[in-house]
Amino acid sequence: MPPALLALILALPATAAPASQDAVMESLQAELQRSFKALSGADQRPPLYYLSYQAVETRSRSLSAVLGSLIHDSTDGRRTLDADARVGSRRLDNTHELKGAESGGQPDASTASEVPLDDDALALRQAAWALTDRAVKEAQGRYTKVEADKAVTAGEADGSDDFTLGRPHRYSEPPPPPPADLSAWRGALRRLSSAAASYPFVVSSQVTLNSESRRSWFADSEGSALSQSGTSVRLDLSLTGRTSDGMALDRSRSWEARAAEGLPTEAEVGTALTRLAAELDSLLKAPDAEPYHGPAVFRSTAAAVFFHEILGHRLEGHRQKLESEGQTFAKKLGEPVTAPFLDVYDDPALKTLAGFPLNGHYDFDDEGRPGQRAQLVKGGLLAGFLMSRAPIAAAPASNGHGRRSSGNRATGRMSNLVVTASKTVPEPELRRLFLAELKRQKLAWGLWFEDVEGGNTTTSRDGPQAFTVVPKLVYKVYADGRPDEAVRGVNIVGTPLASFTKITAAASDVGVFNGVCGAESGWVPVSASAPTLLLSELEVEKQDKDAERPPLLPPPHHDAAEAR
Repeated sequence: MPPALLALILALPATAAPASQDAVMESLQAELQRSFKALSGADQRPPLYYLSYQAVETRSRSLSAVLGSLIHDSTDGRRTLDADARVGSRRLDNTHELKGAESGGQPDASTASEVPLDDDALALRQAAWALTDRAVKEAQGRYTKVEADKAVTAGEADGSDDFTLGRPHRYSEPPPPPPADLSAWRGALRRLSSAAASYPFVVSSQVTLNSESRRSWFADSEGSALSQSGTSVRLDLSLTGRTSDGMALDRSRSWEARAAEGLPTEAEVGTALTRLAAELDSLLKAPDAEPYHGPAVFRSTAAAVFFHEILGHRLEGHRQKLESEGQTFAKKLGEPVTAPFLDVYDDPALKTLAGFPLNGHYDFDDEGRPGQRAQLVKGGLLAGFLMSRAPIAAAPASNGHGRRSSGNRATGRMSNLVVTASKTVPEPELRRLFLAELKRQKLAWGLWFEDVEGGNTTTSRDGPQAFTVVPKLVYKVYADGRPDEAVRGVNIVGTPLASFTKITAAASDVGVFNGVCGAESGWVPVSASAPTLLLSELEVEKQDKDAERPPLLPPPHHDAAEAR
């Protein structure tokens, strides 16, 4: 599965409290100790040498409105439990990569199920017992395949162990408050969604408000006992239109906070709606983009997504070891990978940056390791990797980046990716440098990427080591000073080793992107930050578009708007 990124938010604030236990933790620890003692004995073939449980409870409230009417009003709650069972030894266990015919192209998975929301000890232990039984049986079966695979396939270039053992950690936060009461926002959502009806080019629109409380528990056979809590509130506004040649276009904006009080006022959201409508109108009237190769500028948040997709995923630890991976940067520690004035690090300890909350924050990762700052690039030189508890030759220990969503095995993943520049210029000067580069290359215009939705990147060895990033708002900037012009239908394409060497200047601003990112270990909340960047060369291609014709009639709210 290629890594992907979507604009979605889940913030996890942490408020430390003395280590303590609760009903869920007590139940998990009791069953874990009973199971591990019985299944790690010499009579087991192969024996269990490590076991962990992670329970995650989410409770949410959500409202959605379209054209002045609520279409969704719900309250939800669920609790999941993952059991990670490792048999064999840390040197070789059931998680080892299968390279032969048995691989099936699928990574090893965690064993997971939904468990009771009530804190009933017997019900929780019963669920953990059943899940452990299934997890150990699956681990033993896969370990047999691992041994057979090792016997008939060539050796690996990186012969590191499959797991690192560690000292236990104990940490507890108080339970989070319930999801925020959204009733005060009902009228605002109706009014804001009704305002979208005044724009005749908008064919669909929606305003959505979500509030969530999250609590997680982690316990393992090493003695770790961790409970973490968090809350988040997210407001989404989206407008969609369709061009005469069938291309669906949209403009959207999101606001994230840890409590409802941190959201913007209704008036501020209304101002944003007006701006989004103007941008959508210009996109619908804009010409379809043509393939382009030349200088380009990435606005700060777009630059952050650019680094996340193209660099961040390729620095995940397991990609340097797995034989199925392209291993783009595996042998490049200490070598130049981008401009010498750029540093890149990933730090889950950050809660905010430049006044923005960061939803990639956590205190302990999904393998029970404390989140640590990972220096990835220093002065343009590759400095490190994002490490889980699966070691590689270049990084034998975890730096607290083992992450996953339920049902997946944790791998090294990004949390809060930050790009900084030691040499910057004001944005007007960056634009002047951009225009000068266009003239130097004898080009009449270049592209300015104002907003990027996300993208995907291919890292596997059986595919091209390439990426695609999907812009949402792009302007054509003319070298002769004519007004900027919106263009549509652009995809950014390229290869990582070439792209980062083309960064020539950075502005003095800071932008933050909050989202969720999907890869082999599932969907996890992330943030990314970068300054606005100038590239001397970038390649774009035409974006794929659906063949659906525009609506035969205008939507009925257009008639109502005209009547007013």
